[in-house]
Amino acid sequence: MKKKFKELFNYYKKPIILLILLTCYQGGSYALVKYTPFSYHVLGSSIDDSIPFVPFWSIFYVSWHALLFLGPLYFYRKNRKAFYWYLAVNFIVDTIAIFIFFFYPTTLIRPELEITDLFSFLVRFMYFIDTPALNCLPSIHCTTCFIAIFTLIKTKEICIKHKILGITIAILIILSTFFIKQHVIADAIAAFALVCFSWGVVLISKLDMKALKKLDS
Repeated sequence: MKKKFKELFNYYKKPIILLILLTCYQGGSYALVKYTPFSYHVLGSSIDDSIPFVPFWSIFYVSWHALLFLGPLYFYRKNRKAFYWYLAVNFIVDTIAIFIFFFYPTTLIRPELEITDLFSFLVRFMYFIDTPALNCLPSIHCTTCFIAIFTLIKTKEICIKHKILGITIAILIILSTFFIKQHVIADAIAAFALVCFSWGVVLISKLDMKALKKLDS
């Protein structure tokens, strides 16, 4: 048992370290750009107003944190190129998002919330640790999910059942950002556009292959 655990640790040590570094880069940058000198723009539309507030969806929203590590590690196990592709696209997305957050900071108006069950408690807790709601466009929840969806589709080594399961979970997480009023539709559209652009940059530059040769040799 101990030997097997050691083998697993050695196998996943490098990708875990890289994911931690990416998370620190993302989190640190996100915290710093909150000090932007520019005025915040309140986003939203009549469509967003028509979407009901449903605390139950907080379950899917919270599951995003598991996706941050479990998804990439699954890609690493199935196809290391897919893992570095995922990593490279995320890095490009996060870097561009930093400039958007700084020069075009956004916010939204959250609903009044009463704690009536576990789900509303989860939403209140998320509101508490993410107050005020700043730098919403693009939604990082959505960018991560879109990158995961694209990678799932691209990776031939992943079976169709796992593709469907992963894509379903990612879509539910994206929808949850609307139902618990953490994001508006414009945030998701911007996230999709940014992921498509970053995907193209990695494809042209072959950044994923450079990372694969340098970091996984």
